[in-house]
Amino acid sequence: MYAIIETGGKQYRVTEGDVVFLERLDGGPGADVRFDRVLACSNEGEMDFGSPYLDDVSVDAKIVGHGKDKKIVIFKYKAKKGYRKKQGHRQPYTKVRIESINASASVVSAAKGTGANLDADTDKTYAAEAVEAVVEATEAAEAAPDATETAETALDAAEAAVAEESADAEKDADGDAE
Repeated sequence: MYAIIETGGKQYRVTEGDVVFLERLDGGPGADVRFDRVLACSNEGEMDFGSPYLDDVSVDAKIVGHGKDKKIVIFKYKAKKGYRKKQGHRQPYTKVRIESINASASVVSAAKGTGANLDADTDKTYAAEAVEAVVEATEAAEAAPDATETAETALDAAEAAVAEESADAEKDADGDAE
């Protein structure tokens, strides 16, 4: 079972027993933390997605410790102006151990019942309708081969009319020019 949680403006995929580095959280080592912003939950291959969050799912964790990430260097420089500024930054983090994922039975059973089967049934229905439409179009084309010939004849007649009009327009332009 795993869950996708949101904390510190980021999303994390967590399972029970994972140790995760998150943005700095309040509380000392050993403190319990509950994450209520759960975007998705999976149990035995069945997924349940929130809109945007799942109401009946939470993740319990314990703070292991706090620390700072590796230093990154910010170097600002303007060419030919003598401007140089060097600055460093170490992002604070909280190390957290995921204790449990609390999903109510209704959330898991809802994912098993309607969610996955609805998509498969809908896809089968759309596929059957598409096959029927192709068969009908093929039968219609076989039944009326003259329709294709009629359309080609109409297209040729339209092209001839356009060519004739443009030729008349050129003759008129030549006659006006003299």
